[in-house]
Amino acid sequence: MGKVFAIAGNTFREVIRDRVLYILVFFAVALIALSKALGWISIDHDLKVIADLSLAGISIFTLLITVFLGTTLVYKEVEKRTLYSILAKDIRRPHFVLGKYFGLLATAVLCVAGMGATFFLYLLLMGGAPTVAMALALFGIVLELAVITSLSLLLSSLTSPVLSAIITFALFLTGHSMEVLRKFVEEANYGGKTADRFLMSLYYILPNLENFNFKNYVGAPALPEAGHVLFATLYALAYSFVLLVLTLAVYQKKDF
Repeated sequence: MGKVFAIAGNTFREVIRDRVLYILVFFAVALIALSKALGWISIDHDLKVIADLSLAGISIFTLLITVFLGTTLVYKEVEKRTLYSILAKDIRRPHFVLGKYFGLLATAVLCVAGMGATFFLYLLLMGGAPTVAMALALFGIVLELAVITSLSLLLSSLTSPVLSAIITFALFLTGHSMEVLRKFVEEANYGGKTADRFLMSLYYILPNLENFNFKNYVGAPALPEAGHVLFATLYALAYSFVLLVLTLAVYQKKDF
């Protein structure tokens, strides 16, 4: 594990120095600050609007950070041929892939923590107060990023950064529509046609990112059940593990 942590640390420092990271973080913080202006539109509900927009901004911008950096990390290593020197130092491919994954995920978690702290501070300045539901919403974003990070690494091992970024964004949008897909198939009830079986197969194969959407509980009278939070956590760990295994399988077959 020492080799994995060494690569993760180098990846973390590499990403932190990337200017794209600071640009995206700046826009996320700016969105949190500007959410107050939009909150004025909703009289008596401005704090709820601030919370919703801030959490949505944190989710979107950390997604951008993960996708843009995750799809180019390994690609740049291959293009600059630095990967060859890394693998020549008694570092195996699983060490390399896992190190890249944990380094990028650590960066994403740090961004969520930093933006979340900014959001909580801003909320206090506006006369509101952080809640358990808001903390759970941030935790859900972290779980989602764990899956998206492993997905972006897998796709970056199969295709170009641009195409892998496009596919990741498409799967992100699809992942948040899985419950709609399930309800559509159940309500249609066409008697088990091939199309229905195909759609339900997609429902179980593709990542269901709505499992991590705790933002809907902000301002709600009740919190999500502990069983739901536990299921979401185990789902993220299991799905990320499967994607990482597939990524390792791809890199084992690569000729470098």
